[in-house]
Amino acid sequence: MGIGVNGRNIRQGARPRVAVHCGRVQTTQIHPFSSRSTWARITATEQSTDPFDKDTSFGSSPPAIHVGFVSSLPNAAAVTKPFVFTEGCNIASMNIAVKLDPSTLNWRYNTPVDDGGPNHGPENYWEAQQYDAGGFRYFRIAYQHELLHAFGLDHDADDLSFLNYGNRPWVNRPAADMIRPLPADVQLLRSRYPASGSRGEVAVVTTWFGDGEGSNGAANQGTLCAPSTGADFAESMFTTYCGSNAILQTLRQAGASLPVRTNVCAGDLLRTRFAVANYSTDDIEYQAFLYFSRDTELDETEDVLSPSWTDAIDLGDANSAVRRFTFEVPELGGAAGTEYHPILKLIAVSDEAGAQWAATSDWSPLPGSVTTC
Repeated sequence: MGIGVNGRNIRQGARPRVAVHCGRVQTTQIHPFSSRSTWARITATEQSTDPFDKDTSFGSSPPAIHVGFVSSLPNAAAVTKPFVFTEGCNIASMNIAVKLDPSTLNWRYNTPVDDGGPNHGPENYWEAQQYDAGGFRYFRIAYQHELLHAFGLDHDADDLSFLNYGNRPWVNRPAADMIRPLPADVQLLRSRYPASGSRGEVAVVTTWFGDGEGSNGAANQGTLCAPSTGADFAESMFTTYCGSNAILQTLRQAGASLPVRTNVCAGDLLRTRFAVANYSTDDIEYQAFLYFSRDTELDETEDVLSPSWTDAIDLGDANSAVRRFTFEVPELGGAAGTEYHPILKLIAVSDEAGAQWAATSDWSPLPGSVTTC
């Protein structure tokens, strides 16, 4: 089944709808609506058995975005194509085409925490990449990228963004909300459709941009390093370990099959890198705390808190930042070799007078784990 979404640039007060086409398999992307728009939302979803062709205009009213699956796309897994109908009104129809060719590309439609079948079992969302361990590509990442195009956003090589390539982040939210536009994307959406209220929200993110060369005006994003000991921080934030542990790094470079795990004792210094996504409409001040947990769920009554934490750090509204910080390892229980998972917690407050929201927080495990000495 293909999904077809008819799309036109949205004029003042116009309501876009989503039309679903059953036929050829094609991809979905949402592109710019009219520059005079004050809001945009999907009000309906429809299915159709009509064939889908990304190069065919599906003119309709109200404005709609057509999404469908196609058997082939040159050099792309998904693409968005606009059609201009009335130049003076800046009305466009948007087609999002998604490639469906199992001989060259297999999609995984659920989230990393779901069971995707044999060789595609649950994965850690904070370590998930563009493809799962079985080689299937996560559909939601590509679809989110195309939807942002359909709402008029372009590639952005200067920010953490879903319009970049590579490893876009899954965050600690319910399954339906684990993939979401990042703050830079949200800021651009708000500037196009500004009828939105105040908001206070942060997220711990384990990816950042700048991992190798990008293309087509987009940066490439990679997963951040795993916390580890070391005399200093490793030069790159995208190496396996955050600390400059020469032995571990050398073994990794030599191809040794090692778990991403560091042995630690109480009082050791653990080098960490993490990113903070500020979805808030206000500038914020936040602090970061590191817990050590026997599992990957934060339980502040059971987990062990590091005796060190960050000072208050400023971050602008609708902005993201990557940080590095050295946390002291606390006294951890259990026999030698007991595994603990580093979990980072953020607490943020508005940095502006008269804020309409109280403190907000978020937490996420960081890549890898540690074992006790």
